[in-house]
Amino acid sequence: MHAPANLKRVDMSAIEQIKAQISLLDYVRRMGLEPKKSGKQHVLHCWHHDERTPSLNVFPDGGYKCFGCGAKGDVIDACMAIEGLDKGEAVKKLASDAGIEVGRGDAKPASNTPKQNTPSKPQKRTENPKIASKGSLPPEPKNGSVRYDYLDAEGNVLCAVYRTPDKKFFPASKIKTGWVYKAPAGKRPLYGLDRLAHHDKSATVVVVEGEKAADYGQKMIVNSPVISWMGGTNAVGKTDWSPLSGRNCLIIPDADDPGEKAANELKELLQNEEANVKIIPPPTDQRGTGWDIADLANDGMSEDEQREVLLKYIQLGVEFVNNKDRFPIHVFPEKLRTFLLELDRSEGLKCDFAAMAAMTVLGAVVGNKYKVRVKTTWVTPAIIWGAVIGRSGVKKSHPVKAIMGPVKAINKRLYSDYLDEMQRYEMDLEVAGKNDKKPAKPISAPFRYDEFTVEALMAGHAKNPRGLMLWKDELMGVFDSLNQYKGKGGGDEAVLLSAFDNDRYEAPARVTRQTEPVENVCISMVGTIQFAKVQQLIENHADKGIPQRVLYCFPELEPEYPVAGTISQDWVDWWEEVILNLHEACGYSGEDDVNVIPFTPEAEAARLAHECKMVDQQRDPESGEHNNDYREKMKTYLPRLALMIAIADYAVEGRALDQVEKGSGGACRGVM
Repeated sequence: MHAPANLKRVDMSAIEQIKAQISLLDYVRRMGLEPKKSGKQHVLHCWHHDERTPSLNVFPDGGYKCFGCGAKGDVIDACMAIEGLDKGEAVKKLASDAGIEVGRGDAKPASNTPKQNTPSKPQKRTENPKIASKGSLPPEPKNGSVRYDYLDAEGNVLCAVYRTPDKKFFPASKIKTGWVYKAPAGKRPLYGLDRLAHHDKSATVVVVEGEKAADYGQKMIVNSPVISWMGGTNAVGKTDWSPLSGRNCLIIPDADDPGEKAANELKELLQNEEANVKIIPPPTDQRGTGWDIADLANDGMSEDEQREVLLKYIQLGVEFVNNKDRFPIHVFPEKLRTFLLELDRSEGLKCDFAAMAAMTVLGAVVGNKYKVRVKTTWVTPAIIWGAVIGRSGVKKSHPVKAIMGPVKAINKRLYSDYLDEMQRYEMDLEVAGKNDKKPAKPISAPFRYDEFTVEALMAGHAKNPRGLMLWKDELMGVFDSLNQYKGKGGGDEAVLLSAFDNDRYEAPARVTRQTEPVENVCISMVGTIQFAKVQQLIENHADKGIPQRVLYCFPELEPEYPVAGTISQDWVDWWEEVILNLHEACGYSGEDDVNVIPFTPEAEAARLAHECKMVDQQRDPESGEHNNDYREKMKTYLPRLALMIAIADYAVEGRALDQVEKGSGGACRGVM
């Protein structure tokens, strides 16, 4: 942009003095920007275009250049771009700030201005920024900009942020003499303190990036305060988050790497304030695009349709923050939680059911390879029997099947190995002489079973000593088929119970297929049970203790309309890679190939505290015999669940699998 012709002559002297006397670095700092030193120059976000990674360099000679958009200039050009002024206005403003008089002839320097031919040192003027307005409210926005007022609980304006049409931002704050274009001193207030004051403290707080997104979210969500903070992803730590102390909070990050990084930083800060925090991941198809919730307004939907989509998107997060009856997926590593929530959001597959299947799979894949030591005489693997229960019309099987995909891949690997063994067997059989000992014929021994007899199961276990997994769509079929040979010396229930306890199996006399004992039987199982058949399970098998050994996942869910969309294949591939890598890393050859890990002292104290709570519940006169029996078996699950979470941390995050640690909230990780 060029100055009008009549300004070129009269302002040239002032322009030169401005460049000599006003430091570009000092100016941008007065405007609330924060350059970071990089070698001889300073780097910050460009004021000519919207960017996530700083690409504008300020050089020692007072000039700047953006290596993102190519813009360059000096302090006057910066003033024009940041404050939306033309060149004449920018010169007058900067000259006034520096005490330089501008007339129709040559500029007249103030008494403390160095002579023009004398090199001058930039003068710091951050202590007396120019007053933009002396009223009670910040200056009115110019040139199509929008002003976002930061209000206190009573609705008084504390500060403001201006957003230009080309997505540039600059703050305004109030000092004793009026309003200045500068970020407030000290910790910055939240955008939405008034909203927090107008909602009950039990309401979940939704935190988004940017004032525009917060206003849009508040318009759509009336039952929760929707708030933000000043300065974007690089200013999370400069904000006062204490008003959220002890609150339930949902963070919805922008769909890019800086947004995710800021969300994780914010989560840690809020947890330091003892807030209950969850991060809701952006939609899969928007990853890396910079998407935020306000972009829903650009998708051609009516306002009611936008509200429905947004509420559906955050519904899961609100439920899992507030509803203690939902599966506690917060115990899982962050990426596994995100995957489970994405299954729910994208395909309507309830993450409660998927989580139950996931923890069973994690424990089963490791099997006997890793165990946790509770006492000298009590060492246990992560054997889990899980059942998902739902009323008619609630999808139960589909979430379990989605999680079991990698288990099918393990079976394919084992079957391929079996075919190779058969080929070698047939070759050995051909070359064997009449008097030679015949080679043993291989058996097909999958990792996962759905249809089986106990005899076939144990024969497979002998070949796969690490352990096996049962997956049955209707678990009642497994339990009701037990002891079908009872009149012929059966004892299938007893075998299954010994498998739960990681005991030894010896084949009964009627079995000819398996003659060698199986040490440390390790069988996990997961499946579905119809709500109407739970009572039948208790009546038919409680006397043997089977129902008491099952973990039940029974959230209060209603049938829902189908979801339009599907989960990204990248997520499906990720989960398969996690499980296949875990299976490969945990090879097991027998009892001498076991890794036994301890509880840390803090985790053991947490486990004992939970067990003491169970004892208190058992001592309650109103607690029935069946409930007490169930609680007794749940004491067995405390170390198993803790080990399962340690396995998840190892598989998903690569953490060392050498001890069970205490988790957040004072609980032993995995104790739910």
